[in-house]
Amino acid sequence: MSWTEDPVFEGEQEDRHNQLCLWARPAFRLGLLSSVEQGHPFDYVDDYHALFKVFEPILRRDAERLLMTDRNLKKPRQRKSIKTEDWTPFHYLQEKVSRARPTFIGFNFQSGQTAPDGISPSGWRAHEVHDAGPTGFRWHVTTTSWLDATVPVADIEDGTFDIAALRAALLRLPVRSGLGGYGLCMSQDINGYGPKSNAYAAYPVAVKFPALDTTYLDKRGWLNGDDDKPEKTWILGINWLTLVGEPFLSRAGGIAALTDGLDPRIEWWQGRDTVLFQLGPRPITGQAGVDDDMLPLYRELGARLAPPGDTAPSAAHPRHLFGNRRDGVSVALERRFYGGKWPVPFDLDPYPEG
Repeated sequence: MSWTEDPVFEGEQEDRHNQLCLWARPAFRLGLLSSVEQGHPFDYVDDYHALFKVFEPILRRDAERLLMTDRNLKKPRQRKSIKTEDWTPFHYLQEKVSRARPTFIGFNFQSGQTAPDGISPSGWRAHEVHDAGPTGFRWHVTTTSWLDATVPVADIEDGTFDIAALRAALLRLPVRSGLGGYGLCMSQDINGYGPKSNAYAAYPVAVKFPALDTTYLDKRGWLNGDDDKPEKTWILGINWLTLVGEPFLSRAGGIAALTDGLDPRIEWWQGRDTVLFQLGPRPITGQAGVDDDMLPLYRELGARLAPPGDTAPSAAHPRHLFGNRRDGVSVALERRFYGGKWPVPFDLDPYPEG
């Protein structure tokens, strides 16, 4: 049985709200985060388009609908059909928006069916998104530029998805932090928000598969105005592909400090003010008894990229991955490759008070 068929992805069957399969699918996941001032995609539109083209063949095969958010439009454009101009989405938005570095715009190529209306008591409306995946490509920009893209695991395993092309595209981008590896395609709206029950339901998956990217991308970024505060911000984390850019690269001691004496199974390439690491020949899940010889590579790179002192992610500056009543668990998950203890005890009640 493939790891993607593990019953843990079904969630708690006794509680319909906590069935993870209603909100997420196993996938290969890429997450990128950068400052608007440092690397707005409109300043590097051809480079971002090169990244999009790596995903385009699978998106053309699987994408069922598109949500496009443009400040010049009264409301987001959402339809099942995808037009010719949509296959150059960064150029399309650049032409539509007059300002050089706009915010609160984005697009979302979607596939898969989410849970029916009314499944979430939090008020989050499932019919607004249909992106359980596993194929998707979401980009939006507020004071931060976020990119969350996924493809089916099978496309990684059989070589359909071009990893070499992905690496080449990533090295062109002025990205602060990036991750690529196995994880979850998580249903969420254009701004990166989804049902709280999803975050709680993902905990058992994170315990069994600690190398998987199992949490919302927006939770691992920074709040408005905090992008240059070392005590509150750090990289997205460690995964099979780990991209480290400025200012985190300098704060971690620079290229030599990160690369000298690394296990030779950790390959690395220098990009545009970035370093891209690949931990072994293929992504792993971290499941006990499977690829046990590869997991130490994640800890080795993590030891070099561990946040200094009591900085984010920390008890003083948690990032609420499992909700604001689960800060200790959230910090433990983020620090699992920085020398921290994982897993930690966790109450699986999906709707804690507060």
